[in-house]
Amino acid sequence: MKASLLPLDRFCLGAGPCGLRGAWLCLLLALTAPAAFAQGTISGVVTNSATGATLEGARVVLKGIGREVTSDSLGFYQIDDVPAGEAQLAVTYTGLNRQDFTVTVAPNGTTRRDIGLTADIYRMDKFVVASEREGNAKAITLQRLSDGVKNVVSADAFGGLAGNPADLAMRLPGVEGESVGGDMRYLRIRGLNQNLSSITQDGNRLADAGSAGSTREFQFQTVSSDAIERIEVTKSPTPDQDGDSIGGTVNLVSKSAFDSSPERRIRGSVGAIWRATDSRDHPRWNGSLSYSEVFGGRIGVSVNLAYRPHGSIIDMDTQSHQQLPLGTTGPAYTYLVSAQDFRLVRIRSGAGVKLDFKLNDQVRFYTGFQFNKHIEHGEHSQATWQTNQAVATLDAAGNPTGTNGILPGYTDEITHVRAVPSSTLAIFSQSPYKLGTTSNLNAGGVHRYHTWQLDYDAYTSKSKAYYPGNNTFTYTIRNIGFDIIHDDRLFASVRQTTGPDWTRLENYTDNTYNSARMVGWDTYSGAVVNLRKSFTAPVPSYLKAGLRWRQQDRNLDNTPYNTVYLGPDGVMGPNPANGGRNDDNLAQFGLANRPFPDTKLARYGSVPFPAFQAIGRPTDIEHFIAANPTYWRRNLASDLQAALINHQLFTEQIKAAYLMGGMQLGRLHVLSGVRVEQTETEGEGALQVVTPEEKARRAAWGTAPLTDGEIIRRANEEFGRRAHRNGDYRSVFPGVHLKYAFRPNLLARFSYSENIGRPSVGQLIPRTTVNYDNQTISTSNPGLEPQWAKNFDLTTEYYFEPAGLFTLGVFEKQISKFIYTSSGNVVGSGQDNGFDGDYTGYLLTTQRNGGYAKVKGLEVSYNQQLTFLPGIWKGLGAFANATWMNARGNYGAGSAIALAPNPRVAGFNPFIANAGVSYIRSKLNLRASYNYRHRYLSSFNANESRAVYFAARPTVDVKTLYNVNRQFSVYLDVVNIFMRPDRETQFGYGRPQTTHLMRPQFFFGVNARM
Repeated sequence: MKASLLPLDRFCLGAGPCGLRGAWLCLLLALTAPAAFAQGTISGVVTNSATGATLEGARVVLKGIGREVTSDSLGFYQIDDVPAGEAQLAVTYTGLNRQDFTVTVAPNGTTRRDIGLTADIYRMDKFVVASEREGNAKAITLQRLSDGVKNVVSADAFGGLAGNPADLAMRLPGVEGESVGGDMRYLRIRGLNQNLSSITQDGNRLADAGSAGSTREFQFQTVSSDAIERIEVTKSPTPDQDGDSIGGTVNLVSKSAFDSSPERRIRGSVGAIWRATDSRDHPRWNGSLSYSEVFGGRIGVSVNLAYRPHGSIIDMDTQSHQQLPLGTTGPAYTYLVSAQDFRLVRIRSGAGVKLDFKLNDQVRFYTGFQFNKHIEHGEHSQATWQTNQAVATLDAAGNPTGTNGILPGYTDEITHVRAVPSSTLAIFSQSPYKLGTTSNLNAGGVHRYHTWQLDYDAYTSKSKAYYPGNNTFTYTIRNIGFDIIHDDRLFASVRQTTGPDWTRLENYTDNTYNSARMVGWDTYSGAVVNLRKSFTAPVPSYLKAGLRWRQQDRNLDNTPYNTVYLGPDGVMGPNPANGGRNDDNLAQFGLANRPFPDTKLARYGSVPFPAFQAIGRPTDIEHFIAANPTYWRRNLASDLQAALINHQLFTEQIKAAYLMGGMQLGRLHVLSGVRVEQTETEGEGALQVVTPEEKARRAAWGTAPLTDGEIIRRANEEFGRRAHRNGDYRSVFPGVHLKYAFRPNLLARFSYSENIGRPSVGQLIPRTTVNYDNQTISTSNPGLEPQWAKNFDLTTEYYFEPAGLFTLGVFEKQISKFIYTSSGNVVGSGQDNGFDGDYTGYLLTTQRNGGYAKVKGLEVSYNQQLTFLPGIWKGLGAFANATWMNARGNYGAGSAIALAPNPRVAGFNPFIANAGVSYIRSKLNLRASYNYRHRYLSSFNANESRAVYFAARPTVDVKTLYNVNRQFSVYLDVVNIFMRPDRETQFGYGRPQTTHLMRPQFFFGVNARM
């Protein structure tokens, strides 16, 4: 039979256009090829005989014929159309010993042959944690079998994971994590913004209300990692995957009882998280519990629970410096310094349940539910010194004149600030609170019928971000003189020289109270069905088609409360009518009585921070407002305007269909296909307009003070109208993926795919401002098209045994249709002018598509367990990866895109890298990991002194674990052991902008297994 296939192989692999037509002809022949002789089927389940766990991705090769299949997620394999009689099988799996079997195949029937694999490691090392080695082997296996360019990592590949999934994903090549407050919040893939990647769980989109905003970013700090079995990062999607992933797709695969041995497994941990070298923190106890069991080989139950609070304790410093003339590097004065004692507690808790029902080897059903709760509460104190950006002039006697704040003679080391009205110190105390919840529910099934496979899934994902009141009370002192001294690379010192003493509360004259009250809801609903038909003759091949529907709903509200205290005399601060007396008595509202801590912030001394404002506290400002409402003046107009503008509704519906096919032509595997997506959007937002009638009414009011009723009426009249806009577009995504096996352990891949980055939610929600006097209109554009990318990947992969790989790849992304602001356009006439016939002839400012960028990159990755080493060195392992990138484009002046060539594209990191070593031997498990993010441009400006960069960030983490016995182990992990800034941005020429400095974080506790 093999000899009869060779000519066909040569025909299908022919060069030129005929080769491609020949390949598709092979696939067509496969549809009609009849059976030539009596045949049967071999099927069974592949397991790890040492642990009982089923093995996904095991290669089962029918020797002699050369046909091979791989086991599915439950370890099941099936080989159809096998000649009757004796058949030789060879079964391999990463990290386990190869097994050869002889099977007698019955004609016109199915022969069952279950297969168990093992390895010497299970006999040699009684204390090794088997799940960790299996997880690494499974991740390598799935990466090897993937059709496109994909990286897979097991959840325990780098030791225990007490953080969120982004802490693990950032260790993969080309993946960069961005930390906010000590938690990895965002992931960027191959240098692209987090809004251009998609985040899924078990293939379904995850909802994320984020910070109650209107972006498409996904914030990982809300997600627990305890229910995650592995993470898959796809960089070249195949047609059966969503098209909106220019950067890539991060898929979180939830744990299943069939992932591990079938017996009852209970795991738990109790420990603490603590920044032990920071006196502001204390141990915060946390724990996790997991249960897994397979009943009767058919019903799998997996339950995972976790509760993990931790402190986000930060020394923050922000500085602003002079804008220098073009080509000038300095000196530059500093006109603002802000220091914040940031103390936040984050509590992440989660629960996950997954049920699998295996009706038989051909049919299974599943359902899963996850719930994550994220709470943040804290107490922040901040002091901000600033003045105007102007240098004073000196009279003939050398005395400064006017009101400019900067004295001449400044250097890069020191700036002298005058005591003028604009030279101020503002101090505030803030009590933030956030409640975030995310829930995911899905259900589906898989059916196999000989050469057919049907799978389907339906899901819903809901997220809410609620800020019931981020309360901030601010006091301001004016007419102070001070020196700003750069005696530290990151933190500037401030020394008072003249003016009222800023350490005394009675010298503060201004106050404001703000309560930010926001809420956002995000919901995804969807369903997918896929059908696959496999063929064995004349060449192994398949056809696959599917349909997917997805809908996203985003609702946003923001109802702030802003007020100032005037006191009994109705005047804030000194009252000229009372001889300049100040009757405000700010002391009545209490003090925080908290000086700056003995850290980098100690240089700022002590100032009279207001008491922290929160419901239930004796100093809650709401009590004072209720007792004497006339002593307060609310900024009613601004609050009502914000509430009306920020009430936003958005719905997006996507209907997709795809057709793809694959075939095995000797050593070459070819996959190609096309995906079509129809997108429809609907947005509702505020319409801001002052009609001629309203303008006349306001003029008639005159100069009389506005009553609350009139303020409310004006706000509703100007901002209360609503705008509704719809948009739609169709996208077609072709894709070709080639995989060539030079040897079983040496592969080369080439992938071509196209995908998009959809406009942000905020860009599609209508927000319209009409000016009748100037005849101008400014509006968002719900008709924006997505950004478009063509992706090219070429990689080589070499796989080591028992578990390891080396990859080398290059890639290129050609991105077009960026979104930029366009002005000066004239609104046309007619009902289809976008405004139902209104505003004809007005000048229009809106957003449009245009521009391009090209990103080229090189990726290299290495990962291996060095079990070939002698003696005690056998437990060593190592990994390393690096990504170099180069970007060019014709856009990029900060957030306003300029359609002009610009060799420096903001937001692209030219180099990221990881490295690490591990030692797993007997009772000991040691790991050290290094992560490096290179300095890169964050915001472009032609004036280098205003350009902003993210500073380079190298970090080292250490993880240790000691197995006391088979049931108990103890662990100690240290994150960011060398205390690199969590966030550091710089202006051009290296002047500091923002610094977030945190002490190392310690994780310690006890693990239990039974």
